[in-house]
Formats: sequence, C-alpha cells, structure tokens
Amino acid sequence: MPGLTNRELHARLVAALGAAATPGPMDDVPFLLDVSGIAVPLVVWAFTLTHPPGGRHPAESKIQLIMPGQTNRQRANLVDPTGGFKVLVGVHPTDDIFVLWDAYKQKDFSYSKNVQVQGPLLWDAAVSGMATGHRLLSTGNETVIVARGDRLAEALKLRIAGE
Repeated sequence: MPGLTNRELHARLVAALGAAATPGPMDDVPFLLDVSGIAVPLVVWAFTLTHPPGGRHPAESKIQLIMPGQTNRQRANLVDPTGGFKVLVGVHPTDDIFVLWDAYKQKDFSYSKNVQVQGPLLWDAAVSGMATGHRLLSTGNETVIVARGDRLAEALKLRIAGE
C-alpha cells in the first residue's frame, strides 16, 4: 500500500481530534496544529506507519524519517521555526491508530531513518485505547505512546508531559 500524502496524514489527525483541532495549512511540513485543552501549539511531522516484509520482526511496524529536501547521505533534524511543541507521529494507513515517538530524541538522523514500534503496543492500543512502551536509543530512553483516534488528545497531553 502506498504511503498517505501529507494532506491525508494531517486530515486523519484533525479528524481524530474533531472540533478540538485548529489546523494550519494541510500540506505544510511541519504541520501546525492547535488543540483545545493543550496550552502549546503543536508542530507535527506525520508519516505513514508501514509494516514491510523482511528484515524486521513480523510484529514490528515503522515510519521512515525523510525531511523535505533531504537527499540520500544527508543528515537532518526536526527543525521547528515556530517554537511550538514538536510531535513525531506515525499514522496507520487503514486503522484508527496513531504512534507518538519523542521528537526531541530524533537528532541528526540519516535519510530514511527507521523509527519502530512493536506489534504488542499497537494491539494493546487497538483494544484498550492507549498503550505505552519504552525504547533505549543512543539519545536516551524514549517512551512510545500508541493511541486510537478517540484517545489521541490524551496521548498528546502525555507526550507533552514528558511521558
């Protein structure tokens, strides 16, 4: 299945948040988003969550970080020109599932860097609404938050709180 366009990714986020969301231009990367009940503006990098065969555990899904204008062999960062809170999100292409990684832990990354989430977190969130897990990165410990759309605002608040 091909990846979702920026507009589709952003529309899925806005739809999940409903009336609480006040989006910026839908094609912009990063995507600016205000959410009522969240005191800071969000600066969002959204990617399609994929589950490609080979090379990974069968229950693992991922996003691939590629910044606008980034080319092979170029390193990049999630640069926020606005001073908002940076959010890195994977959007499941068919299910109402969103994965939030710690954008502040993603520094100086290579072109098409993989950022993973384990299947049990996806399944737990699909059943219970939200799940959290931990990954050890070279930049420190990271909490991964997975949420159904009906719990996305709550997951964003957890992400901002440092969970």
